[in-house]
Amino acid sequence: MTRLGFAVLLALGTITSVSASEAAEWQALPGMTSASLAQSGWRQTGAAGLSWPDGRQAVVSFWESTSEKQRFTFRCVAYFDKDFHQTGDACYQAVGKD
Repeated sequence: MTRLGFAVLLALGTITSVSASEAAEWQALPGMTSASLAQSGWRQTGAAGLSWPDGRQAVVSFWESTSEKQRFTFRCVAYFDKDFHQTGDACYQAVGKD
């Protein structure tokens, strides 16, 4: 497959993913943190870091757990100050729009 063909397939997959994700929204899970998920045996499936010009940072992580009949995916965002001291952590679950 040519590089152009691969790039087109990759772009189509991205567009499809975005369209599918618009059918759901992220609902906050009060009290849930990335640390509590890690401690409970959830599997981290991805993470990305974001930085602000003043030095603050955020780490977005995705967590997955599978039961007998369902798969759960949570998104957590941990916030840090310029000295990388954690200032917050919140998790969200994808839910279908009503």
